[in-house]
Amino acid sequence: MNKVFSKVHYAGTLLDGTQFGSSRDRGTPFKCKLGQGQVIKGWDEGIKTMKKEEKALFTIPPEMAYGESGSPPTIPPNATLQFEVELLSLVSVKDICKDGGIFKKILVEGEGCQNPKDLDEVFG
Repeated sequence: MNKVFSKVHYAGTLLDGTQFGSSRDRGTPFKCKLGQGQVIKGWDEGIKTMKKEEKALFTIPPEMAYGESGSPPTIPPNATLQFEVELLSLVSVKDICKDGGIFKKILVEGEGCQNPKDLDEVFG
């Protein structure tokens, strides 16, 4: 299972322009794991399409946000939301053994298309 961690700045508004949240106003970026239920579905889907330092405006329908319940007191039921998002970082961590035993995070992307095989010698 791969885990994707994101760090963003965002400003969230209702369609009438009423702001309900801003990481910049708080002075700290927002961090979350995507695909883990930590954020609304619209964020899970939208942020993973972005590239580092990209800024995007997402308009998210209620069924991919807070739906019929809303998020009182700032987000009413069935609200379509807009988020201006700047992606500061997106890191993917791969579970190599698929059992939680070994995780791999690429620090610098390698070149070429070959990986070492069993019995190959690897020189530093």
